[in-house]
Amino acid sequence: MQKLYGYVPLLSGLGSLYFLLVMSLVPSSTSSLGLDFNWHDPDVVTVALILVVVVVTACARTLWTKRIGLLVNGLIILGMTADLLHTQHSPLLTDYLWLWGLLMLFNLGLICWGSYRLWWKNK
Repeated sequence: MQKLYGYVPLLSGLGSLYFLLVMSLVPSSTSSLGLDFNWHDPDVVTVALILVVVVVTACARTLWTKRIGLLVNGLIILGMTADLLHTQHSPLLTDYLWLWGLLMLFNLGLICWGSYRLWWKNK
């Protein structure tokens, strides 16, 4: 898990930027895709804070800080998922949401495997 730990914050950071993309797309009749960007300050600030936390967890060096980093990244993913579930989205966004969901499922799988390696294999 020592070599793979760096991918967890990387995928969380990528997922949070993708989260901002999904949250900022709104239906539009003027664009060719049918979607337009509408940046909201709370979404941008939330993603900026998430990225700061992800960068801090990426700097983990000891076993204990990596365990905390895995928990924090897992909570970030669950928080983004809850936020996406509670907001209304256009049907045009379903492909983007599926891609975000697959990326986060892969990241959660990596977090679970890393948690197994860091907690139960190191006893």
